[in-house]
Amino acid sequence: MQAIRLKNLRSFLDTGVVPLNKINVFVGQNSSGKSTFLRTFPLLRQSVLRDTRGPILWYDDTLVDFGSYEEAKSRHANDKDGIHFGFRISLDPQRGRYYYYDTISLRNESIADIDIEIFEHNKKNYIGKIRILIEDHEILIEANNIGQVKSFQVNGSNMLFTEGTHNLIKYDTVGLIPQMLILTKTEKRINREYYLQKCREIIKSIIGKRLKNEYRITRMITDLTFDKKENILNSLKHESSILTWVKKIKNWNLETAEFIQLNNLIVAHYTSSILGVIDNKLKTYFDGCQYIAPIRAKAIRYYRRQDLSVSEIDAYGDNLHMFLDNLNKKQMESYQNFVKDVFDFIPSTESSKGHITINIEDQNGEKFNITDLGFGYSQILPIITKLWYTFSDNERPRNPWEPREKNITLLIEQPELHLHPAMQAQLADAFILATEHAKSNDVNLKLIIETHSSVIINRIGRRVIEKKLDSSAVSVTLFQLDAELKNSTIKSTNFNENGVLVNWPIGFFEPNN
Repeated sequence: MQAIRLKNLRSFLDTGVVPLNKINVFVGQNSSGKSTFLRTFPLLRQSVLRDTRGPILWYDDTLVDFGSYEEAKSRHANDKDGIHFGFRISLDPQRGRYYYYDTISLRNESIADIDIEIFEHNKKNYIGKIRILIEDHEILIEANNIGQVKSFQVNGSNMLFTEGTHNLIKYDTVGLIPQMLILTKTEKRINREYYLQKCREIIKSIIGKRLKNEYRITRMITDLTFDKKENILNSLKHESSILTWVKKIKNWNLETAEFIQLNNLIVAHYTSSILGVIDNKLKTYFDGCQYIAPIRAKAIRYYRRQDLSVSEIDAYGDNLHMFLDNLNKKQMESYQNFVKDVFDFIPSTESSKGHITINIEDQNGEKFNITDLGFGYSQILPIITKLWYTFSDNERPRNPWEPREKNITLLIEQPELHLHPAMQAQLADAFILATEHAKSNDVNLKLIIETHSSVIINRIGRRVIEKKLDSSAVSVTLFQLDAELKNSTIKSTNFNENGVLVNWPIGFFEPNN
């Protein structure tokens, strides 16, 4: 995920494209939109990983609560407009991945901009519009509340024909982006070669003679790497298996009417596969989004032990004791070493008579039950533990189609709560250290931190000055309501090489008076 954009969601009419960095710090006054933007990530996680009737699951008591579509939509948005979720993602080169229509081969580092617009009809959400910009192609799909496609355009050309009906169907039980299936009007069966057949007809008409083996035409299309128009044209021109074809199109250019028509049909043929690739990418990304809520669980003296395997700490840290108790000796040593590298204490657990206690060992080697110490320890431990787990050498199931690098985005609301400024500064160091460990462990870790702490921001700036953190790895995003209090605006800034925030508003942390 390279960037995200929201429209008509709560206080946002349009955030614009917001790039995501390694470390992203969100700051702003109360009710300026910070939490809404950050909580969009767990909102989409709970939506893509659950079997839902609509595309968005607005409420999940284990993650976040946006109420309903009606409550989530900006009250200042146009009635006819829906809620937009926009993503800029990099797509991995792929060949042989099967989706409901066909295989697709993408070139290296393809970038796609996707915008989906959610509407509501009779209290049911549905995707009414999908817009995709990939390479130099634009795909636009509009559908009604029952999934019937009413408009399908590729590069501005109408691609709906009379021989079939197009439908958006959520073919997988989980995910965000539906598939587009085409049914023949007569037999009402799925036609996987709808646009491929039209490509064949154009190519045969250009060749002007009967081919003994028409399979060569099919292979010419299906062997193409999905690419920019110019590269598709060059691939067509260098198709050596049909010499007559090469001679006939040698003078084609990007403005040639036959090429424009053929190119758009090729894109239309692969549209369902592109939707599948994008949906798989979004599912994988949001599955890797881990959220820490602003109010973490209160520590208790004795936790009841259960024979459960816990692989992830929940958003509120309620199962922290079980997670730590599940760590083996090697994992616990790695975890404790990470904590010791930054903080002045070491956490541990003890099990006895069906109960678990969480202990804190101080610099003198004395152990204390966590309830006998300040409230801040119970609030910081879920954060520290999640930070460690993002890069630890635990076994993670990997999709064989995915690259070795694991993508994790850790979202943290108000990590500074109940912490002394000195510990807030140490926590900022833990953020930086986690990104370093993640890089060396093939984990692409992004941190999104919503905070009111000037200490955390200043500590990050200090580490930039000391050359312990590259200034290009940090973004600080300012959230502000406009003068009419109708729309939250977003402005991103960064540290320069001297650790100073560029164009930082004077008195940002001061009251107006």
